[in-house]
Amino acid sequence: MRYNGMLKQLNNQHTTTLRQWRTAKLYLTCEQGPWAERKPNLIHWKLSNVENYSRMRLKLVQNYNFNSHQEASALRDNLGEAKWLWCL
Repeated sequence: MRYNGMLKQLNNQHTTTLRQWRTAKLYLTCEQGPWAERKPNLIHWKLSNVENYSRMRLKLVQNYNFNSHQEASALRDNLGEAKWLWCL
């Protein structure tokens, strides 16, 4: 029992530490941070999971896992991956 409790506590501590490192990295490399890129990347947004009493999602949050699916679209349209890269 004590061993399992210790493993769970270590796992929770590891998860918390990872979350804190990610937050620090985002803070330092954000648009106005000290290590911001000179040419800022596009910021993509998505609806938040938080709903009001009418089940409406009124808030936008930043989408860190955005994927434009350009390769899949090119393959779907029979353009091929290499041909699509020349269009960029």
